Amino acid sequence: MKALLVLLLVLGSACAVTAVRYDEIMTEKVGKQASFDLQCPREQVSITKIDNASFGASGCGKRASYVGADRLCDPIQDESTLLNRCTMVPGTPVTNL
Repeated sequence: MKALLVLLLVLGSACAVTAVRYDEIMTEKVGKQASFDLQCPREQVSITKIDNASFGASGCGKRASYVGADRLCDPIQDESTLLNRCTMVPGTPVTNL
């Protein structure tokens, strides 16, 4: 019985995240990167989901868009990969509003 429980936990940890959790993870990643790129405190940066693969950020009179650097940021990835291996990069240069 313990072996079955361990197997289920291992298999469950390798599953893709839900759409809601994916958006939460990406919003946090974009917020951190945008805060640096926009030279703006994180609490002043607003994040908007543009489509399934890109996010917009604005704050302190500037804005930029962000996409995953590679396939490690795809929604089909498991949570550990998204948290530890996915990197969000600017999809457009920072512009002034």
